[in-house]
Formats: sequence, C-alpha cells, structure tokens
Amino acid sequence: MQEEEINQQAQVLKMIEKTILDILPLRGVPNIKKVLIRNNNEKHSNVSVDENGEYITNTKDEWILETEGTNLAGVLNNEAVDATKTISNHIYEVWEVLGIEAVRQAL
Repeated sequence: MQEEEINQQAQVLKMIEKTILDILPLRGVPNIKKVLIRNNNEKHSNVSVDENGEYITNTKDEWILETEGTNLAGVLNNEAVDATKTISNHIYEVWEVLGIEAVRQAL
C-alpha cells in the first residue's frame, strides 16, 4: 500500500513539473526565439564628478540586439535595455504597448 502511494505522489510531482516547465521561461524574454548581437562601433561617454571635484569619464561600447520574435513590453522592462533606442516593426504590438502616436511615428 505504501509503495502504491509513493508512485501516485511521484506521478503528481511529474505532472506539476511538466506544467511548470511548459509555463515558465527558464531564461530570457518570452517569445524571443533568437538574438543576433552586434557592436554598433559607437562609444558612449558618461561624465561624473568625484568627491574631489574632478571629472571622471567612463566610456562604454554600444551593442545592438536584433531579435527573432517580439515582446516589446518584456524587452522594455529589462533595465539593461535603453528604451529610447528600442524599436519594433510589429505595428500592433507597438500600438498595444506605446499607443497610437508611437505607431504613427513608426509608420
């Protein structure tokens, strides 16, 4: 009787595991299937002032990510993404996320 109960519990756990793996993304942004990364060959400078009043300049490379698949809201929620430089060619998604004026500008 105890072995049968253990088998039933194991089956329930396997069903839960399958459900969770089907629903939850393990990494990345949902609906983004593939990403092509390229360097924009531009450097961006960030100037700050230290405690002595001296200017400190930090430069960073800018990278462009081209995706296969769309999830504009998910991408814009990523803090590492510059929302001011993010574009999408999926007009309906732009309308849903950013509104009609953004669609007009995209067209």
